Amino acid sequence: MSDASNPYLAPESPMIDRPADLSRPRKGTPGLLVGWVIVFLVNLPIPVMFGSALTEGNARIGMTVGTVALGLVGGLFCQRSYRIALALTAGGVAVAITQVIAIPQFIAGSIGLMVSTTLGLADPNFDVGSNEMTLWSGGLVTTLVTGSLLMGLALGIGLLFQLLGFGGGSVQTVEKPPTLE
Repeated sequence: MSDASNPYLAPESPMIDRPADLSRPRKGTPGLLVGWVIVFLVNLPIPVMFGSALTEGNARIGMTVGTVALGLVGGLFCQRSYRIALALTAGGVAVAITQVIAIPQFIAGSIGLMVSTTLGLADPNFDVGSNEMTLWSGGLVTTLVTGSLLMGLALGIGLLFQLLGFGGGSVQTVEKPPTLE
């Protein structure tokens, strides 16, 4: 029985060796995670300064737990998707530069405080002028909301950079189909 008479065999075609795309690291490369950690740490000074001025005691523990959780979530996102990693790190650099005037950080922190106060997680007599936030849950929620807003801003800026074609390739990359010669 010849191969041509067997309908269940796959047709033979010449093997085409495709060169590996070495310009992009694969998911899970340590370089992406290192880049995220550096950008994350560079973005901490202003939010930590504002947060420390408004909290004391257990609220600072909540703030620390929230900061660690945000760092781990960002690292997980960077490990799962190359595109997200590039966007988060490139946008994170842009957000870090805004610390000079700290408008996004101040707005995100204010929203975080409003959410904590609305949920009743801040002390009932919490006054922004004093550092009376002492509940760990208030520090945690304020930090998670503030950090999530800033990470969302960084991601949006990074995706905009990608859309405009800056760094890391274009969003609309189309691979040519292989041709048989």
